[in-house]
Amino acid sequence: MYVKRPYGTGSHLQKGETGPFLLNSFKNENRKEKGMNKFFSFIMITAFFLVGVPWIVDFFVKGNNYDLALKLIFFVLNPLYAAAVGISAGKNVKIRWLMCILPPAMFMGCIWLLFDFNDHKYRYYAAVYLMIEIVFMVISWAIRKKLKNRKSSAA
Repeated sequence: MYVKRPYGTGSHLQKGETGPFLLNSFKNENRKEKGMNKFFSFIMITAFFLVGVPWIVDFFVKGNNYDLALKLIFFVLNPLYAAAVGISAGKNVKIRWLMCILPPAMFMGCIWLLFDFNDHKYRYYAAVYLMIEIVFMVISWAIRKKLKNRKSSAA
């Protein structure tokens, strides 16, 4: 049963209810936690693809297979991952633009740890990965914008 009491005491709510400010603050905190968890998982996945996989190849693969494995990583795996990051960043460009900068930076860190950092071709690889991410981010953003405009004009 609802009993009207003075506002501000918190007792104007029925049992089990929360006030609008309290409820909104919990929703925002949960949203921030989910966003941080997603960003942390993105960092871990990026670290696996751009640092872990080359390290595993460097540690376990020897001989002619080593060169083949590195070429597969640099010319197939990393560009595909860059395209996936760009598409994901295109979902919300205002917030996720940082996702396009982190993988090339992490790639350069991996190169510095595992290989010869002074070789300029690795810097070009990082620049190409960044360009792939930006192109896919813009394409994804434009497609989402067109689809959103179609839905709003159709309604």
